[in-house]
Amino acid sequence: VAATLRDAQQRLVSIEGLSTIGAMAAFYALLSFSRFAIFLYLSTLAIYYFAIVRHVGEGKDGMPGPTDDELGKTVSFAFRGVFCAVIGFAPALVYRIASDEGDPATLLALVLLGQTYLPAAVIAIALSNHTLAALWPVAWFQVIARAPSSYLRFVVLWIGSFAVGIGLQLVTMSVLDYNVIGFFAQAALWTGFWFAQAVLVGHYLRENR
Repeated sequence: VAATLRDAQQRLVSIEGLSTIGAMAAFYALLSFSRFAIFLYLSTLAIYYFAIVRHVGEGKDGMPGPTDDELGKTVSFAFRGVFCAVIGFAPALVYRIASDEGDPATLLALVLLGQTYLPAAVIAIALSNHTLAALWPVAWFQVIARAPSSYLRFVVLWIGSFAVGIGLQLVTMSVLDYNVIGFFAQAALWTGFWFAQAVLVGHYLRENR
């Protein structure tokens, strides 16, 4: 785990990593008051996330560039992020809709439940290069069946990164100002976080193909 985290750090602070994070954060900050611009930012983030997963999973160094296959695809790849978010939070969403006054502990438990199979959905997409793999539970089970013990360890790491993400959200919302500088800092931190998580997924993919 320590070696994987070090590799994620090295990739993020590389010239490619910092320039990409900076460019995406600047785009978000300058156009953050436009919903369409935010949609484009999230779309680009989703596309690049899966590009990183495949890039690292194939054993390549550094960060993926604009000539890599994933980045030359249509923006429809952004739906991968949407599908993953929906299925990852599906148990909690269903419970919240069905219950007017949901129990916070139950809601949290259902959120964590979704995070136990969400990595399998992400990896299924990366392996098949098909967006709809996120909605096919059979593909998830195939991923888990490849290396059950490794997957269990990775789920612990994934949930840990999820907790870091929640903490990052709380900090950025409470500390950063709602202006261009604040939006830039927020986007830079969030982009770096998602890039780092993508590297973790890529390492799992490379070690368990």
